[in-house]
Amino acid sequence: MLQDEEPAIGPLISLGSLSVTGDCPPADEAIRHEVFAPRLAVLETVFAEAQQRGEVPTDGNIALLARTGAAVLFQQILLTGEQPTAHDVAAVISQILLPASAKPNPEYPN
Repeated sequence: MLQDEEPAIGPLISLGSLSVTGDCPPADEAIRHEVFAPRLAVLETVFAEAQQRGEVPTDGNIALLARTGAAVLFQQILLTGEQPTAHDVAAVISQILLPASAKPNPEYPN
């Protein structure tokens, strides 16, 4: 997901956004597995490490944080046509996701 570390994913993102529609289950699964899953895994690792350091509550929903972060970064790609930089990723994590995870709402348990 970081422009500085990975090859261009623009064509895959375009293919993924058009392909994951349910019209072609094998293609949908391939896009989820090859495009989205590796990026979610990176974000889940980031949040799990933050949780170990006490930056994310122990009852924080790591999978939800990862999916939300990926959605925000994916939206940036769709709206601007540009891949997120390491700075963009850090900003989404520090300015949106970590503050949102600080006080989970007890009405919506994980």
